[in-house]
Amino acid sequence: MKPLDQKILDFIARNPDSGRDAIRRAAAPDISETTVWRATKRLVDAGQVDVSGRGPGRAARYQIADPAIVRTRLSIPHHRRRTVSYRHTFIDAYVPGKTWYLPRTDHNRLLADPALSDRLRALPVAISHSSYQPPDDAVTIAEEFDILLHKTSEITDPFEQAFFLLIHIPYLWVLRISTSGHRGSHPTFHC
Repeated sequence: MKPLDQKILDFIARNPDSGRDAIRRAAAPDISETTVWRATKRLVDAGQVDVSGRGPGRAARYQIADPAIVRTRLSIPHHRRRTVSYRHTFIDAYVPGKTWYLPRTDHNRLLADPALSDRLRALPVAISHSSYQPPDDAVTIAEEFDILLHKTSEITDPFEQAFFLLIHIPYLWVLRISTSGHRGSHPTFHC
């Protein structure tokens, strides 16, 4: 990928719905408007950038195309990414029996693993090359884990319960790695 294309992608990833002038001023201030326009059009034609608005002119707005979002954001060096902290609203918004992460049609494709073990982590962790920063104090981790366990115990469908845990355990980054073989005591889950 050409350096100019990458600069434009990086800018659009950080500033969705930007117009042509904003892209040129921020991503390539020393490059002609025509060259920036051609590079942006090349990205649109390649399916990496979507355009919306009233045509391709100055009223157009650009955003990263869906398949390219993750690739583009991950291509930004981790030290230049905006830090993203744990958001408790993610788990708070889940209502057992009403919210479904896993469509029922996918249940027969999953094998559930009942092993949920180890101890809660008490020390901060850093995830290298990531802008995500999990909770870093033992009290918050324990509180959020209790909420997680409570919601998990209210989910009656074993496949949804397994999928719920699959999403929230890594997001909370709750467990510490141990080779001691210790098995913690947790409520009985259906999976």
